[in-house]
Amino acid sequence: MPVEQAVGAWTTIRETIERIAPIPESEWAYACARMRPLSLLKGQHLIREGDRVDRLYFVMEGLLRVYYPTPERELNRSFVFAPRFFTNSISFREQLPSHYAVEALEPTDLYYVTYEMVQASYDRHPFWEHFGRLMAQQEFLQKEWKEWRFRRFSPAEHYQYLQEHVPRLIHRVPLYHLASYLGVTPETLSRIRSRRSG
Repeated sequence: MPVEQAVGAWTTIRETIERIAPIPESEWAYACARMRPLSLLKGQHLIREGDRVDRLYFVMEGLLRVYYPTPERELNRSFVFAPRFFTNSISFREQLPSHYAVEALEPTDLYYVTYEMVQASYDRHPFWEHFGRLMAQQEFLQKEWKEWRFRRFSPAEHYQYLQEHVPRLIHRVPLYHLASYLGVTPETLSRIRSRRSG
């Protein structure tokens, strides 16, 4: 990775951390020394169903699709845009097999730290427990809001919400993946889109 790109990556990671909690210089140096880069090609999997996830990722560039690979069809659960921390929380925290898969929809650059490093950091400095708690709270609130939307909005209303609040989802996710996420067929979503643009 070119020096300029690496410097930009560290800046992005630190800014994302500090939107959650200010990080002491000693702990930032500790984290930088332990983060490792990873790149995925479009269509490559980060996690497969049944994997035991032992990494916490930071998505630097690109886009991930989280889905359930059922026998009948793939059911899209969510999409992960950069910049953002990401892992399978249940698999990572409980060290259980992943119940979903994660695929790169675009070429995707990530950094990661291991489960062992995260656990050790909790004993190292109070910042990490504080940061972990705030991240867990943020994740919980996002899931609660998402569940409310799926319970209350019709597919057409949900599509309108995404257009207004998450336009990158509309522009960067293929139609058939977006239809699966909204729980409709691609044909139904095409009709919704036509009515919205008409």
